[in-house]
Amino acid sequence: RAANLCIFGIPTKPGHCRVLFKFVIVNAGSLPKFARWLIARTPTWKDHQTRNKVFDSDAFLLYLQEMELAQGTKDGWKEKFFMPTSLDALVTGFRTWVDKFTNGGPYGLAGADTGKSAGAAAAAYTKREVMDRYEQHTKHCKACSGALRNTKILQVAALVACVVGACLRNLPLALTSLAAAFYAEKWKQRFIFVDHIHAHQD
Repeated sequence: RAANLCIFGIPTKPGHCRVLFKFVIVNAGSLPKFARWLIARTPTWKDHQTRNKVFDSDAFLLYLQEMELAQGTKDGWKEKFFMPTSLDALVTGFRTWVDKFTNGGPYGLAGADTGKSAGAAAAAYTKREVMDRYEQHTKHCKACSGALRNTKILQVAALVACVVGACLRNLPLALTSLAAAFYAEKWKQRFIFVDHIHAHQD
């Protein structure tokens, strides 16, 4: 039994890519019944949260690499990036194929006049824009936009309960509701933007 992460990147325009993401478990039928039951009942939005963490770990780095390539010619990747391991063979093979059979890739013509790579046509973005979960995913996803809406509703309800608790001088209710509202705010950000700093990850 093995778990595989299948990711397909589809260029849509310079600086943008649509990603198809599928988690596949080989021989999943051999998993314990409880494990299969648990997997089948995991909310879609929860699964997407896990995938977002994977994307966040590389998104800004890949963007910076694209902008770095944009400063040179389409063949510049050979000098700019050092890929010594066998795990890099697929990337090297793909880039070699692009150089041989295309004019710089899907958007090679964008920089044909200057000889620069296609990335030169990509717009400049901040880290916040590159890793904006809401614009890139949440607002387009029925499951995640629904979860965000429900989180906002729960947050409002918690704030109302906090006010009621304060008016009634019910300290436990007020404090519990305030804590719930604070937690809802933190959870809400998971659908909007979460900064990723490699040095702070476990």
